[in-house]
Amino acid sequence: MKLAFYGLVTLALAFLLVDNREDLYIGRSNDQTQYITRGRFKIPTPREFVAQETTRVFGKEHLTAMDNLVIKESNYDPTIKNKISGAAGIPQAYPREKLPCKLSWEWNDYRCQVNWMINYIKNRYGNPVNAWNYHLVNNSY
Repeated sequence: MKLAFYGLVTLALAFLLVDNREDLYIGRSNDQTQYITRGRFKIPTPREFVAQETTRVFGKEHLTAMDNLVIKESNYDPTIKNKISGAAGIPQAYPREKLPCKLSWEWNDYRCQVNWMINYIKNRYGNPVNAWNYHLVNNSY
């Protein structure tokens, strides 16, 4: 009896974890904010994930600078490519090959892009405020 119960629980968990691309839905709520769901589960949008990770790594005081930087660079579009320079993704990584992720709206891809951007900013500028100040003077970061 216990074996059958655990088998059903395992089957239920496996069903929930299956990656069915056709159940990915990008939409807008009544207040026009974007949301992404996979089945019944809400997935953070790129903007929500940037805010979450920026707060976790740098603190809330860096949210405005990071938001400004991402809006200026890619407007949170993980598929964007600069036709002139070849920079790509949310962080506008240049050259594109620096970015170890695909340019897609898939959760793992834009999560990878955001994590890459945060590590880049942390290693090069120390924090998003310094990166944004650099960007204001040089029009890049």
